[in-house]
Amino acid sequence: MATKSRIKNDWVKERILVVDFGAQYAQLIARRVRENNVYSEIVPHSLSAKEISDYQPTGIIFSGGPTSVNAEGAPQIDPGIYELGIPILGICYGAQLMALQCGGKVDRNEQGEYGRTEMTVSSPGLLLADLDTGAHPVWMSHFDAIKEDSEAGYTPFFVMTTVGTTSSGAVDNVEEIAKIATQFGAWIHVDAAWAGSATICPEFRGILNGLELADSYAFNPHKWMLTNFDCSAFFVADAQPLNETLSIVPEYLRNSASEAGEVIDYRDWQVPLGRRFRALKLWFVLRSYGAEGIRTYIRSHVQAAEWFTEQIRNHPKLELSVEPTLSLVCFQHVDGDKASEQLLRSLNDTKKVLLTHTRLNDNYVLRVAIGSTYTTFEHVEALMQLINDKVQN
Repeated sequence: MATKSRIKNDWVKERILVVDFGAQYAQLIARRVRENNVYSEIVPHSLSAKEISDYQPTGIIFSGGPTSVNAEGAPQIDPGIYELGIPILGICYGAQLMALQCGGKVDRNEQGEYGRTEMTVSSPGLLLADLDTGAHPVWMSHFDAIKEDSEAGYTPFFVMTTVGTTSSGAVDNVEEIAKIATQFGAWIHVDAAWAGSATICPEFRGILNGLELADSYAFNPHKWMLTNFDCSAFFVADAQPLNETLSIVPEYLRNSASEAGEVIDYRDWQVPLGRRFRALKLWFVLRSYGAEGIRTYIRSHVQAAEWFTEQIRNHPKLELSVEPTLSLVCFQHVDGDKASEQLLRSLNDTKKVLLTHTRLNDNYVLRVAIGSTYTTFEHVEALMQLINDKVQN
C-alpha cells in the first residue's frame, strides 16, 4: 500500500496531501507548499477515503489533470473524501471533479484555455491572505469550465503556429496569424521543431516571416543540426512572464547577483530546479562545423529532396501528396492506399532504407525525411532506384 512509505504522523505537525490526477505540475504544487515550511506529499487518486484519512492531513489539494472530467475513463476519487471534514483545494481538473462529484455541472468549452492571464484579488480572505489586492499573473491549462446559468464571452490568450509539421511539413502563415492574435493580446508561440534549423540559410528564412511578432519561438537542433538528442533552442521576446510564473526564491537560493539582475537564472524559465548542460553539445557542433559548414549540410539535403521530388512528379505510378517543404517529401501510389502500404512494407523489408507513413486527406502516404547526419545524395539516388524496382515488380 502507498501508505506504508509515508513519514510517521508524529513527526509532522502539518501535512498537505497533493492528490495527483496526472498533472504535469503536481511536483511544483508540492514544492510550493514546502517552501512555506509545510510538509507536503503526493499521493495517487486511487487511494480510498480511509487510506487518505490514515495520513491525518490538515489539508488536501486536488491537482490538475490531462483530460476532461467528462471523458471516458477519466480519473476519479473516492467521494467519501468529502465526508472527512478536511479542507480541499481543487486546481483545474481537481476543481472540476469536485464540482461534478458534489452535484454540479461541468461542460466543455468551444475553445481551450491555456496560457498566461491575470487573477485580480479584490478581497484576500483566509485562502489568499498572503496576496496583495490587485492583479497577479497566473497560468491556465484546461478545456473545461464550471458552467453557470449566464452567458460568458471567451477571449483568445494563446495562439500556437507551426513551421514545418512533423507529418507533412506544413507551414503556417505566422505573419497573418500573428496580426490577428495581437489584436486580442494573445501569447503567440512559433514551433519550428525540425524546419527551424534550415533558417541558418538566408534563402530559407522566409518560412519565419512574422517571427518578430511572436512572444516565443522554439526549434530542435537535435532534429536537423547535427546535435545529439536532446537539444531544444527556446527564445522569448520577454522573459518576465516566465520568471513571474516559475521563479522560486527560498532562502538558500537567494544571492546578490540574482537580486541585482546581473545573471539570468534559467531555473526560473522551467518547472524543474536543475537542468542538464544541453548547450555544451550544441556549442561543440557550432565550433566544429561553423555556420557555413551547417549551411552546406542543410542545403545538400534540400537539394537531394528537390531532385527526389522531380522523380516522383514524373513517375507514372507515383504522385506527390503535398508540395514538399525543405527536405520532407510525401508521396503515394496512384493505385490507392493498399498499393502505397504494400510499397512501404516492401521497401522497409529490404533493411536498406527506413521510411515512415502518415495520413493526409485520408490517404495513406509515404514520407521521405532527408536529415540524417550521414545521408548523402547517393543514398537518395539509391532509394529512388529501389522504389522503381519495387513498383515495377
